[in-house]
Amino acid sequence: MNIFNKIFNKQITKALNQRGIIGSEMYNSLLKSIGFSNINWGNNTLEDVINKGYLLNADVYSIINLITGTASSITWELYEVKDKKAQNKYKNFQKSADIYRSNILKEEALEQVTNSKILDVLERPNPQQGWSEFIENVLGFKLLTGNSYIHGVSPKFGVNKEQYHELYILPSQYTEIITGNMLKPIAGYELNLNGIKTKFEEKEIMHLREWNPNYTDSKFLYGLSPLQVANRVLTLSNENYLANMKAAQNMGAMGILSSGDNQILEPEVVEVMEKTYREKFGGANNRGKVLVTGANIKWQNMGLSPVDLNIIQSQQMNLRTMCNVYNVNSALLNDPENKTYNNMREAKKALNINAVIPLLCSFRDEMNRWFIPAYNKTDNKNYYLDFDLNSIPELQDDITLLGKRMQGEWWWTPNEKRMMMGKDVDVNDDMNKIYKPANLVELGKEEKTV
Repeated sequence: MNIFNKIFNKQITKALNQRGIIGSEMYNSLLKSIGFSNINWGNNTLEDVINKGYLLNADVYSIINLITGTASSITWELYEVKDKKAQNKYKNFQKSADIYRSNILKEEALEQVTNSKILDVLERPNPQQGWSEFIENVLGFKLLTGNSYIHGVSPKFGVNKEQYHELYILPSQYTEIITGNMLKPIAGYELNLNGIKTKFEEKEIMHLREWNPNYTDSKFLYGLSPLQVANRVLTLSNENYLANMKAAQNMGAMGILSSGDNQILEPEVVEVMEKTYREKFGGANNRGKVLVTGANIKWQNMGLSPVDLNIIQSQQMNLRTMCNVYNVNSALLNDPENKTYNNMREAKKALNINAVIPLLCSFRDEMNRWFIPAYNKTDNKNYYLDFDLNSIPELQDDITLLGKRMQGEWWWTPNEKRMMMGKDVDVNDDMNKIYKPANLVELGKEEKTV
């Protein structure tokens, strides 16, 4: 570290002490390195993750689309918080997909809002996208690169100048963090696309990221890409696909065709033989075609078929490994041998619980931290943006089973049962009473027959 950096660090430490900031000394020591090191991701860049993963590998494409497509079909609503304590409990049950308890606590904690400018943004985040496509893009970038960046556009003047009325997604492979110092670790963001650099203030960007345990060179400020972790599997998968393609193109021409005697062929003759063979016997259309010749030639096999090399089996294992990285059961991607669940509906339910819901919870929490506060300030409300578990078809079986079970559970009021089922509360006062079956009597006081 040069003399300037030493002096600068002393000034920062002095400023922090004067401001009376209380925090972790370990974290402060981490912040001291910010701004003095350039990020170097090595050869496996985030751009490579996109180009060699989603744009090249069919398995990665299928997994990402399965998760984002499922997530984009889930309904979002706007609420006003009535009970903060109940809301915290509700969030815990929602994350675990406990639809019964979450429905009860949701009714206690939240009240739905049907008229707000926030709902306009949800319907159309920007002139080019609706909410469903917007969700797919946000979550897709996070799943691929470990990072999603949303740029909020707000009016320049007026009482609503801090409210974001339009939301745009930045391509995460071309977006970089502008590091600051200990007082402000992230000074801003920069988009470098096609040689055009655009800078954004830190407050204009919502940065959604995966946890990154790499604390060297300020890398912990970025999310960790799952495909960087699975780089070897991705490379092997791409090579297997390439090997299969080459085998199909050459159709088994993995050997040496030579003169059958000891005569050495001239280079020109060899070139003509090779060209003739490829024209007549290369490609899928010529598979199985019989070679007939009057020349004295000999074939020496120099390779194995894709089946002999276990390429197909290896590709299947690569798919399963990639699915494990994303918490997806490979049976959902036409892998019939991996039947972990009894049926596809159970596998889809597991997809929502293990992959989709945690992803949406992370996105929801960041939106409520970054996007909602300006509207709370203007409207003097306590808004809460959330997705609806009841809009997930695979969880509806649980509600049906609950309804059958609760027919005999008389100690719940009808309105409590409605809440568990995700229904609105009935305003009739009689719906808040407990109805005991007529055939139930206190133990020991049964009527004695003569």
